[in-house]
Parts: sequence; structure tokens; C-alpha cells
Amino acid sequence: MKQVVINAGELGRKIRPILREKGISQTELSKGTMINMTSISRWFSGDHLPTLPNLVLLADSVGVSVDTLLDGWITVTEVD
Repeated sequence: MKQVVINAGELGRKIRPILREKGISQTELSKGTMINMTSISRWFSGDHLPTLPNLVLLADSVGVSVDTLLDGWITVTEVD
């Protein structure tokens, strides 16, 4: 059997430097994607996870792949 572990806080850790490098604030990201600022703030803090469509929109808006954003915060392991 396999177990999926999601580290919700990892998304914020990965996206912050990308936004900083591109000079984009969370507010600008919210306006550019039309995603509620509260949702974006919750993703960055690890309180909530984005839906798949929002994750795709987020990756596209900052110019990275979804794989780049997912790397390290979702792991699949074998469980006895």
C-alpha cells in the first residue's frame, strides 16, 4: 500500500523566492491571477492547499512549471 504525505507549508517556501526574484508581491499575484488574496495568503502560510487549477494558474503566472512547485512537498511512500 502507498501513503501520500503533503507538506502544505512547502509551497510558500518554494514560491516566496520566485516572487522576490520577479519583483511580484502577493497582492500583485492575487490581482494578476484573480485569486482571492486570502486564499493565496493561506497557501503561503501552509494553512490550505491550492486546487489543481489554481496551482496551474499560479505556476503559469510566475513562469515556472507545476513540477517545480510540487517538488518536495508531496511524497509517496510504501507502507506495510
